[in-house]
Amino acid sequence: MKLIQTASGLLLAIALVALAGCSSGSDGVTATAGQGQLRVVMHDDDDPRLQAAVVTFSGIQARSLDGMWVDVAGEFPMTVDLLTLVDGRTLMLAADAVPAGDYAALRITIQSVQLVAEDGTAFDITLPGAGTQALIPVSFMVVEGQATTITLDFKVELSFEFDGSEFEFEPEIEVVGIEFDDDDDDDDEGDDR
Repeated sequence: MKLIQTASGLLLAIALVALAGCSSGSDGVTATAGQGQLRVVMHDDDDPRLQAAVVTFSGIQARSLDGMWVDVAGEFPMTVDLLTLVDGRTLMLAADAVPAGDYAALRITIQSVQLVAEDGTAFDITLPGAGTQALIPVSFMVVEGQATTITLDFKVELSFEFDGSEFEFEPEIEVVGIEFDDDDDDDDEGDDR
């Protein structure tokens, strides 16, 4: 009987040590030792030329200072009408545990784009291969056990140029905020940098 109690105590101790090495944020992302959370949020401004700007995102990566690209998980592919992200509405594109450290850029892969012009005309924009990538230079830090949230503005009006017969697409995405908060605190206070 003593052997069973000792084994049970040992298993409990191992489970507690394993749980102590992990932290889970309010979005359900679990970071282990040496990791922090990275969240990428997007919003948009209205474009009077369009009724809809439907974009399918297929991935997000963050580049560490040593040049390594780290995947940031999200529910990809994710299709969204960017014009629904106005008036303070935002979309969580990705939230994932990533290695703690300094980062220098984000890379967002866009798989497809469909537009509906103000007059109701639909346009499918053909992208090369598996899509196009938007490189967003941004310096930020992910701290172990804490969350970093980067808010992006997809500049629809600047991303689509109409040449008289069709739209051309060159994604313009701007960083509008970086917020840091300690996931272990329930007050969700962040510091803007």
